[in-house]
Amino acid sequence: MSSAHHAKGAHLLPEDLTAPLEATLVRSPGEPELRRALAAIITVLTGQLERSDPALAARLRTMLTELAGSNHGPDLPPGHTSDHR
Repeated sequence: MSSAHHAKGAHLLPEDLTAPLEATLVRSPGEPELRRALAAIITVLTGQLERSDPALAARLRTMLTELAGSNHGPDLPPGHTSDHR
């Protein structure tokens, strides 16, 4: 599938909309970096929700905050990591 159709016109969006998304880009495949990018995505998402649907933002805030701060994946019990050393 061609990527030419993805984000078509994104360069035309105002910088105040696109600038916060820069922090969501993953710079390396390591777990700390993926967690940092996830936290950035959640920050952008909650900010957009607060502007567009404050009631939904209030309902999701706790769950999203816990997801961003989680030290274990959804399939791992608390206290375990995905390290397989």
